[in-house]
Amino acid sequence: MKRVQSVLIIDDSESDLFLTRHHLMECGHYEAIHTEEDGSSALEALDGRVDPDIILLDLNMPRLNGFEFLEEYKLRNRPSQSAIIVMAHSPDIIDEIRQKIDFTLVRDVILKPLTKEIAIELALRFGRL
Repeated sequence: MKRVQSVLIIDDSESDLFLTRHHLMECGHYEAIHTEEDGSSALEALDGRVDPDIILLDLNMPRLNGFEFLEEYKLRNRPSQSAIIVMAHSPDIIDEIRQKIDFTLVRDVILKPLTKEIAIELALRFGRL
């Protein structure tokens, strides 16, 4: 069974964080789940204590939003070992998001809230044996 050693959720919505964390834990493929409420605190965590296999990134956040996070992440020349998955709050904006993001950094765009099925699919795509 493929396992994800560490995932970082970057989202300022408490309800979305709760659901995402719940489905990640429920599927049993994720060992460590870290959360940050905005891009700025996520960059600090990535600089020091967190090295995730997957980053689940919301775009609409205070201080440093998801687009700004991606730009800063790229400027810091971080190794692209983390699979960055952008989470969209509406299916209506997914195409617009796909036109704006840098797919050398981002691996996929998914719809919020994360479901158990998507959590399993991400573990199978980006986890390790």
